[in-house]
Amino acid sequence: MKIIEINKWSALEVRQACIDNRWYTRGDNAAYSLMLEFVDSNEPTVKNIHLVATDIMLHSNTDMDVTSIMFTLKRDAVRTFYEIEEGEE
Repeated sequence: MKIIEINKWSALEVRQACIDNRWYTRGDNAAYSLMLEFVDSNEPTVKNIHLVATDIMLHSNTDMDVTSIMFTLKRDAVRTFYEIEEGEE
């Protein structure tokens, strides 16, 4: 048996996290759209979550650091699913 973990996120979930946390208050529509398009076209790897969190921090009036934003994104915007493949290992 093999257990596979799959992590997904979407622009809608990241947008909601921005709204809930009052992020992206200094960014314009073009920058916000680019960040959300990046989310929709890339998997939520640690590197990509870091890139998005850095972008959010640079475009926000927040005292949160990058790692705190990463934690919040992972908790609130990334969904985890599991698949089980039967068979011999």
